[in-house]
Formats: sequence, C-alpha cells, structure tokens
Amino acid sequence: MTRRPTPVMTSLTRASISPSLKATPAPSDWVTYGVLAGISLLVIIIIASLYYWWQTRKRRRRKSAENRIIEALERLGQSNPTLPSEHEASSSSHVNINDPAPGPSERIPGIADGWEIPETNIHLQTELGSGQFGKVYKGEAYGIDRQQEWRTVAIKTLRTEDQKAQDDFVKEQRVMSKLQHGQLVRMLGCCTTSDPLLLIMEYMENGDLAKFLRKNHDDFHSDGPCPGNHGGQLCLTPKRLATFANDTARGMGYLESKNIVHRDLAARNILLNKDYMCKVSDFGLARAIYDAESYMIQDRSRPLPVFWMSLESLYEGEFTTKSDVWAFGVVLWELATLGGRPYPGMDMMQVQRELRRGYRMPKPRNCTEEMYVLMRWCWERNPDRRPSFRQLVAETNKLKQDRPRPSVFLR
Repeated sequence: MTRRPTPVMTSLTRASISPSLKATPAPSDWVTYGVLAGISLLVIIIIASLYYWWQTRKRRRRKSAENRIIEALERLGQSNPTLPSEHEASSSSHVNINDPAPGPSERIPGIADGWEIPETNIHLQTELGSGQFGKVYKGEAYGIDRQQEWRTVAIKTLRTEDQKAQDDFVKEQRVMSKLQHGQLVRMLGCCTTSDPLLLIMEYMENGDLAKFLRKNHDDFHSDGPCPGNHGGQLCLTPKRLATFANDTARGMGYLESKNIVHRDLAARNILLNKDYMCKVSDFGLARAIYDAESYMIQDRSRPLPVFWMSLESLYEGEFTTKSDVWAFGVVLWELATLGGRPYPGMDMMQVQRELRRGYRMPKPRNCTEEMYVLMRWCWERNPDRRPSFRQLVAETNKLKQDRPRPSVFLR
C-alpha cells in the first residue's frame, strides 16, 4: 500500500500566517474609505448650507410684508384718481418709504407737497387717547380739501424723540395718503414741520368699536328689533352686529385687493362715525398707540397683538392677508361677546401653546351658529383653507340680510 504524503503546511503554520494576511487592507479598501469620508463631508456641507438658506429665508420673510406694501403703494400712486395731481405730488415717486423721519424743521417730500397743512391752521382741543409714543386729539383744521372753512378732525400726534417711532409714523402717513375707500378712515392732511408731528384724519364721532360695544353691552336685544324708542341711540341686535362685520370686511377687502396687509386688525382699530358706520383705522405699517397691554415684544422690538395673531404669525413671523382673515375671526368674536377680551383667563404664552395644540375659542353665549361658523373658518390652521375677504363680504352680507345660513360649514 502506498503511503499518502503529509501536507507541507501544518495548522500551526497556517495560524501564524493568516493574521498577517488580514493586517494590511487592499488598495481598493482605502479608496472605499476615502469615498465614504468624502460623501459624509459633502452631506454635512449640504445640511449646513440648507440650514443657512432656511434662516436667511425666514429673515427675509419677516421683511416681505413691508416690501409688498411699498410695491402696492407705488402702483396705487400711479393709478388712484383721488390722489393729489402729478404737479402736487411730483416728488412722490422718488421717495423711499424707509427713509428716516425728518426733524421738526424739515418737510417730507411726496407727503408734504400734496397733504401739508400749516401748523397755524390746526387747533388741538379734547384728548381722545394716549399711548407710549403720542396722543390723539379732537380738533379743528382749516383748508381741508381746499375748502375755506374750519372742519372738525382727529389729530394724531407723535413726539419726535424716538427715531424708530418717527419712521413708523411717516410710513403710516404715506400708507394712509394712498388709500381711499368708504370703509377706511380717511387721511385729510398732515403737518410734518411741527413738533410733535401731526397726522390729520376724519373725525369718527362714536369712537372705537371695542369701547362702543362695552358701553352698550346691556342694551343688546338678541331676539330681533329693539323695543320702544331709543332716543336716537343705536340699539344692538344680531343684525346690527352683522352690519358692523360687513362694514369691516368691505374695508379689509379693499386692502386685500391692493395686496396690503393690515397686521393689527382688532375692534379697537375699527372706528364708528356719526351714522354708526364702521371704518378700519391704523392700517398698513401703522402701530397702534392706544393699548400697549395687548402686545408682546418680539425681535426687532416691534409690539405685536398676540391675541389677534394667527399661528403662522406667532411662530414664523409671517403676516399676510390670510393672517388678517384670522384676526377678522377674532373681531367677530369681539362682536359676539359685545367687547369681550379674547381668550379670557389665558395669558399670551398660554394662547400660543394652546393654539398650536388645536384649541379655538368656543361659541359665545349670545352668538348665532352662523357667525360662529364664520369664526371657525377664519381660524383654520392652514391659511389656504381660510376665506378671502371677498368671500367674507358675501357671507356677512347674508347675515345682515337675515338669510338662513352662510354657505360654509365647520370642518
């Protein structure tokens, strides 16, 4: 029998050689490691770039409302037939709305040329309200609309120590001078050479809607027409409240048609004339000066009306026509509660948290189902699902005409 040869490499030899074979990676492995490292670095760079782009876009969005207003005003200045003539406002198209406000000895081109009223033609009388930056007076002005007579007006003043407040005041003058509508408080003139600066507006005899509702809270008749003679005083009924809502929606619809965002729609910024017609005031870039407790200071030190703000305004700093629609829903709630404070019992931080969780104010006790449907439509989380002001004009007109039901339903 032939004997089989013994293998030359023993197990000991294989054991001693095997580790040495695994110790050094092949050249292809180094290439793989390099590619993976490069891809990881590229992913990190892309993520960092996207984060930087997102932050930059967020900052730009916060400025977009002012830019849209500026563009809208430029278009209005070219097309609105009720504005001063081309000769009177010859420099208006060359004015930057973001220019610093002038001192008391300077004039504001584009505003002063068409709207300036000499200080000697303005008489301040009764104080109507005051705030952090100035006061509002009832008074008289001579020469409004080139009429050689004295007219009762409202005069908004601003002390000139605060440069930021001056800038906002001048922006308000420029916005108001371009807008003409029956449901907007009309600017009649200004005095930019005085200290304080003066903005002259039509006088609204019955004050702001919030105070009017509270004052007449006990004279509400939920079942229809007012009993007896009220001696010329307005009697509040659901139909009258719907009329207030319709007036406001029409004024806001005009701003919507001009791509102008109000950013501070609330019952306190809706005024009533002698015939109890509602008109929107403090629109455009204006900052309300009456009720500082309603505001929260955020970045850029701009006070914001938290209880009237939409989710995207609170969390993204975005103010659009749809955020104005949300605020209109809160105005409807103020009407239904006859001047109640929104989100009763909640502070500003609670409001922000609860809204994000889906909370919405419940139907007020004397509120009709139809009006509450409109409120909830205005408070949709998705701005695209909220109505336009054009739709709200139609729906509130149905309520005003005692029609049975709006054509929207709770989702």
